[in-house]
Amino acid sequence: MAAAFTLQGCNSDWSVPGAASNLLPAVVITSPFAGSISDEGTNITFTGSANDPEDGALSGSSLVWTSDRDGQIGTGLTFDITTLSRGVHVITLTAADESRATGTASITITVRTPWLVDTSWGFRQRITISSAMVPSDQGDFPALIKITDQTNPLFGNALSNGDDILFTDVDGVNKSDHEIELYLDAGTMELDAWVRIPNLSSTSDTILYMYYGNGGAINQENPTGVWDNNYLGVWHLEEDPSFSSDCAGGAGTKEICDSTSNDLDGDSLGGMTSGDQVPGQIDGSLDFDYVNDYVNFGDVIDLTQNITVEAWFNARSLPPVWPEWRSIVGEIWDWQVEFSDSGSVMFRRWQPYQMLQSAAVLSLDQWYYVAFTLAINNPLDVNNKNLKIYVNGVFDNEGPIQTPLQTRAYSLAIARRIQSDIDRFDGFIDEVRISDTVRSAEWIGASYKNQNDPGTGNPLDPDVYTTFAAEELL
Repeated sequence: MAAAFTLQGCNSDWSVPGAASNLLPAVVITSPFAGSISDEGTNITFTGSANDPEDGALSGSSLVWTSDRDGQIGTGLTFDITTLSRGVHVITLTAADESRATGTASITITVRTPWLVDTSWGFRQRITISSAMVPSDQGDFPALIKITDQTNPLFGNALSNGDDILFTDVDGVNKSDHEIELYLDAGTMELDAWVRIPNLSSTSDTILYMYYGNGGAINQENPTGVWDNNYLGVWHLEEDPSFSSDCAGGAGTKEICDSTSNDLDGDSLGGMTSGDQVPGQIDGSLDFDYVNDYVNFGDVIDLTQNITVEAWFNARSLPPVWPEWRSIVGEIWDWQVEFSDSGSVMFRRWQPYQMLQSAAVLSLDQWYYVAFTLAINNPLDVNNKNLKIYVNGVFDNEGPIQTPLQTRAYSLAIARRIQSDIDRFDGFIDEVRISDTVRSAEWIGASYKNQNDPGTGNPLDPDVYTTFAAEELL
């Protein structure tokens, strides 16, 4: 404080020195280092220091550690913690001197989903399945994981045969059953993989991880584990129909392979060639010529009560008028799923003769997903309308079939009603599945959305079934 005054004619100025400024503590975080990545649940040691110009080194409760995600996480010069939540944290160390002046230092760290126990895998990507694409919760759902983005780092870091690709659930550790239908790491690169999702949620996004980058890995697939026990047969129709050793690990005489544990493999007949393996809705499909091409499985199933039949097809032409239609799949004299001369899809059974057609009229040269469900004596069906048709995942029509299907010794076939040389299909068929249970409308809807628009593997690709995060390194 300064003042001026006059005393007995003398002028005088004087001042009282002001209080010295309180300087802030200097704060340093020495561990962990900025940008570090730790697995969730592992121990992280935090160490720091603070020096105050007036008070010297600070310690104890004068040093407080906070996370912008978790709040206060510790005090003092050093402490250990294993409970930081998963995500990106801004960690701040605040030091207060005796006058309560504070200094701070901050770093950013990441706490991630744990890595595989076997650290031979060097890379992974987090995959998100949008809950908006799932009408209701589904258990043990076979989800298609598809990557066509040519810049996805998978293609540069996985083995050329894809043997080191594996999937885990959200914890990053527990492996999920998967089947790779297609993996190409050169030319037009692509991954088509089916992964069993134990709990597919309709209310929160489902997270899984894809690992790769292990040069010494053996094949990680478990195809039969992908498909639940209600699947009698799953045929991707991605094989060369002229090559008779695709199934059973390279042995046998069958060309068309079943992915379930039932091994209901089929014979391609009619002189089908490698040229009949063509691009389909998912990977490859078979081109049936309406002349003599078909697939015969023999008398391998007898469905009398509950049934779900699913298939993708693309018809090249309409059939002639009744009684000849285009058979997609079925057992002659038991049941058939067919494409009619009016452009509808239909379910037909023989004894007693009954049929139900879709209300939708389908176009030629376009892929459609169709599903039929039949429940005999199901108390949940109103007015006994227990046969239901779905087109592109949406309910289309229903009608009654109240007596069980037949169990006679007739063959299952794709693209032809083989006991009579009619009902031959003209066009492309892909992804045929038969179950001995009634799949729900929500299951069918989720299947269509997944298979129709699974995503590309590009993190910037919005509004699709699956999205991919940036690649993580071990």
